[in-house]
Amino acid sequence: MRNAVLLARHRVRLAWRALFPGRRLHYGDEGTVHRTGSVNVELDKHGRVVAVWFRCAMLPFTQTTVEWDRVKSMRQIYDAGTLMPITAVVLLRDRPAPRRLTLGRIPAMLREKLHLT
Repeated sequence: MRNAVLLARHRVRLAWRALFPGRRLHYGDEGTVHRTGSVNVELDKHGRVVAVWFRCAMLPFTQTTVEWDRVKSMRQIYDAGTLMPITAVVLLRDRPAPRRLTLGRIPAMLREKLHLT
């Protein structure tokens, strides 16, 4: 049973790396000075977003102007007070481009299985 759990964890890690290449930085939990559970959105005097922060980490964002029905539905969700607090975020730092893979680096047995020979 323990081996199956370890194998499952390993597969999840491999899948995560394939979907999100780059160095992952886990930011939050008990490792930060601030204990906020939400993001901070900074606006200019015209109401345009200039920055989004989670504790001390600046987050990427996109800004979209929405119609009134969307405004009403989002306000209802926030007014209901059912949102869960954020305790951490995972930040991805880009990796350098991978080195070019040549057939010489692939073991012969694997080349045969992949029909690369």
